[in-house]
Amino acid sequence: VLNGTVHALEPAPDGSRLYIAGAFTTLNGAGRSRLAAIDPATGATMTGYLPAVGGGAIRSIVLRGSTLYLGGNFSSVGGLTRTRLAAFDLATRTISSTWTPAAGGNAVLTLEMAPDGSRLYVGGRFSSINGSTAAAWIAALDPVTGAVIPAFAARPGREVFDILADDRGLVWTALGG
Repeated sequence: VLNGTVHALEPAPDGSRLYIAGAFTTLNGAGRSRLAAIDPATGATMTGYLPAVGGGAIRSIVLRGSTLYLGGNFSSVGGLTRTRLAAFDLATRTISSTWTPAAGGNAVLTLEMAPDGSRLYVGGRFSSINGSTAAAWIAALDPVTGAVIPAFAARPGREVFDILADDRGLVWTALGG
């Protein structure tokens, strides 16, 4: 039972939990600020620390290894300033201090990891990432450093609602307008 919208779901690789993210602030009657884990069979809240997210909703999540990447229109994660993008290590229960890209302008709506894990594709309504306007609407980020990968030069000129990266190196997008 949630008091707000769920925008994203991501299962744990072993199926033991389902990560949920969105605009909610309570789950099953207890405080959970926009990010939680539930038992996929019962819907019960799973224990374990997940950071509170402030300033806006999470719109998309991606799990790769023990790192849970977050995208949305939030301004903080776990009390740390994070501008619409963040990474949280589930094993150490810490917010990454090195993966700190910032999306300027408006919301990140979608995240997609390349099948080989070499890039995290980010799409949405943002006007820049890390100050680069060449990364407006869609960008490829280094999943370790958060740096924009300039070789990815897509320029859709409109909001990106969804991204799919396939194992042939193709990136598909759902655009607005």
